Amino acid sequence: RGKVKYPGKYLARKGERLSSIIERAGGYTSDAFLKGAIFSRKSVQVAEKVGQVKVIEDEKRRLVYDQTHMGSISQDASVSYAVVMKSRQEALKFLEQRMSMNQGRIVLHLDNRHFKGSNEDIVIQDGDELFIPAIPSSVHLIGGVQHSTSLAYKGSHTIEDYVNQVGGYTDYSEPGRLYVFHPNGTVSKG
Repeated sequence: RGKVKYPGKYLARKGERLSSIIERAGGYTSDAFLKGAIFSRKSVQVAEKVGQVKVIEDEKRRLVYDQTHMGSISQDASVSYAVVMKSRQEALKFLEQRMSMNQGRIVLHLDNRHFKGSNEDIVIQDGDELFIPAIPSSVHLIGGVQHSTSLAYKGSHTIEDYVNQVGGYTDYSEPGRLYVFHPNGTVSKG
């Protein structure tokens, strides 16, 4: 799907690689943003869900265990502990909601000119999906900046260029702890 010349469903031959499917789809269009490609695989989605279910079940058991030991603490500590328990319950609800959003994403670097034949040129499995977005029109700045907003994307700009356009960092920010959330799903320290 997305910015390939002939988007659609393709029947993969046994052992066929992603680069071959992309070629059969006519290749990328001129406005394809390869750094933002999203490749999803059903088996990865299932594995993510299994892992998340285990984490949630472990946390539920820990929560029950901790609640059963509340009787042995003082009244003041009990009130504080109850607040912590409520917070943990809300965190568990949030995690359970996020489970439904599993994409089964595998980060691939399609923009690498040596992609074809590389380890990332993976063999296609039933149900695999590739989405190539258009070149982004904006960059989003959130957190410890003077004005959290979106700015027009300019490929030549650095992180500092964007931060300066929104008034710089706040007094409470930690510029040394800057994180960049890349469109391909990776996160790096700025």
